[in-house]
Amino acid sequence: PPIAFTLRQIVLPWKDADGDPETSVILEATDTPPSAQSGARASANIKLGVESFLSVLDASQAKEISLDEWREEFYARHTGDTPAAKRQAFHRVRADLVSERFLEVRNDLYSIGPGAPSVKWRDIANLMLARPIMIKP
Repeated sequence: PPIAFTLRQIVLPWKDADGDPETSVILEATDTPPSAQSGARASANIKLGVESFLSVLDASQAKEISLDEWREEFYARHTGDTPAAKRQAFHRVRADLVSERFLEVRNDLYSIGPGAPSVKWRDIANLMLARPIMIKP
């Protein structure tokens, strides 16, 4: 039978440059199939929102980015015909990713949220499994 795993957040034994604890995730065997295999696929806009967010986050080498930085990258990649279409798509994606706790916002800065390891969209969960996940405690 296939082996299933869940992600569990752990605190690493060192701190970042700001003195905050660093975190990561580990895999733990489970009898329950992971949601990444049974969940729905993300919409094209959700996928674009995640990819554009991660692109800006990686380029900045920071744990959090401003809404303006993310929005600029999203708009550049989105194929909407009008600025209004891009604005509406971004608004919906941002709201969905925050409500699913994939992203966390504090003081107008966005970071990967505590829901990222178990996000309901299987393709996004698989994308996150392929990269190191740093989640703010």
